[in-house]
Amino acid sequence: LPLPPPDLRMNSPAQREDDIYRRSAVGLVRAVQAVLGAERFSIHRRVRAELPEMRVLDLGCGTARFLHGLVAARQSPKSYVGIDVQADQIAWCRKTLAPLGAFQFHHINVKNDRYNPSGTDTIEGRVPFPNAEADFIMLRSVLTHMRTQEAERTLKELRRCLAPGGRLYATANVAHGAPIWTDLPNDRGVTSTLLKVQFNKAYFETMLEETGFRVSIFCESIENQCVYLLRPA
Repeated sequence: LPLPPPDLRMNSPAQREDDIYRRSAVGLVRAVQAVLGAERFSIHRRVRAELPEMRVLDLGCGTARFLHGLVAARQSPKSYVGIDVQADQIAWCRKTLAPLGAFQFHHINVKNDRYNPSGTDTIEGRVPFPNAEADFIMLRSVLTHMRTQEAERTLKELRRCLAPGGRLYATANVAHGAPIWTDLPNDRGVTSTLLKVQFNKAYFETMLEETGFRVSIFCESIENQCVYLLRPA
């Protein structure tokens, strides 16, 4: 797939280099495959589809780094829907990537103080995806930039989209004994609005339960964030 312009790439300055962007995209897919593989040997083992057979919903898709990784790793999904609050990134994805496969991209004008402060909507009912049809939902580095009510609303909306037997791959910063919610400073001690939020682990997992999920797999750190593989409760 064509790569996005460097100024649209969100993750780290290093990813403005094409080779690093490509490798990180494939690395993300490998991490997902590893987590799915671990689940196969857990107590929740069941027969399930592989990524190429799945209907994928990617909330907070940005420049579709996950899709780039899927295609590069020869794991192109049955269908892919990418959604983001950043209009410029969705505009590029629609123009450049949508014509190349079973790929759709949608901008939603949901308010987020970091990435879309002028947004006018909350997320309830705004995700353009049918009820109970997503086999796999990617929610990477999204809850890490949300307040608690915003995160809860997002999880409820995605629970609506998740198919029976589907999985949601969510990343978060969580810690035992931490405050319920904290907007952490960066490495230089400077606080930037919703740059990196952290939840109390027990509080966060209660939120997951109350929004209709159960934890299938928990990983302490993948790409510097904790990973939850969730299934419908």
